[in-house]
Amino acid sequence: MAGKLTFADVVQNSARLIQKLEPQASAPRESASCASGDENASADMPELCPGIHEWFYGDALDSKTAALYTPPPQARRHSWWPAALTLMAWTAGRILRQSEHKYLFWIGGTEFLPTVQLLAAILPGRRLLERCIFIDPPNQSDRIWSIDQTLRCSAAAVVIANGAGADMAANRRWQLAAAAGGVCGLLARPPWEINDPCLAITRWQVQPAPASTGVSHPQWKVRLLRCKPPMTPIAPDTQWTAQWCYDSHNGQGEMNMRAGH
Repeated sequence: MAGKLTFADVVQNSARLIQKLEPQASAPRESASCASGDENASADMPELCPGIHEWFYGDALDSKTAALYTPPPQARRHSWWPAALTLMAWTAGRILRQSEHKYLFWIGGTEFLPTVQLLAAILPGRRLLERCIFIDPPNQSDRIWSIDQTLRCSAAAVVIANGAGADMAANRRWQLAAAAGGVCGLLARPPWEINDPCLAITRWQVQPAPASTGVSHPQWKVRLLRCKPPMTPIAPDTQWTAQWCYDSHNGQGEMNMRAGH
C-alpha cells in the first residue's frame, strides 16, 4: 500500500499538472458558458487594498452559541474553506494580473492547496510555477509567523492563508505587517469565528446559493460584513451572487458576478 503523500509530493504533482495546463491556458480565451441572470445587475466586487481581508464560509453562529461551540473533528473541519478559497484565488488573480514581478503565497499545508485547474484559470499564461510559493507550517505558531513574514515581504503581492484560530495579537501583527509591506492578505476563517473581534479592513461571508435552472456551475452568495478605510466606503450587508464557470475542455474559467440579492 502506498504511503501517505507529503506536502512536497503534492506540490510536485501539482507542478507537473500545471506544466501541462499552462500551454492551453495561454491560448486565446473564450468566455465560459455562464448564466448571468439580470445583465443590468452585473457588477464586480470592489478591488481590495493592501491589508487584511477575512473570508468566512457558511452560516454565522450567534455569540452565545459560538462560545459553546466545539469545532468538528480534524477530518471534517476544513469543509468551511473550499468555496471561500475559490473567491480568494479569483481576487488574487485580479491583483496579480497588474503586478508582473510579484508573487502569490499560499500558506496552510496540503489541505489548503488550490486545484491546479483553478490556478490555471485565474492566471492564464502567467507562468504559474514562477509566481506561486507554497508554504506548509508544521504547527499553528509557525503558521502565524509565516503569515506575518510573507506579509512583510516586498516580493509578495497577495498572501492567501488559513487564518483559523488566530488571536487578536496575531491579527494586529498581520494588519501592521500588511500595511508595512503593501501586501493584500486574504485569510480564510471558519464560521464559528465570525463574531470574534475584528481588525481586518473587510470581512466577507460566502454561503451556498441555488444554481440557476439548467446550469451546473457552482454558485454562492457573497456578503460584505465589514468595510473600513482605506477602502472606499461600501454599505455593510451589500451582496453579490458569484458563479464560478470552468470549462474543463480548454482549462479556462471565469467568475460571473451579479450585484444584489
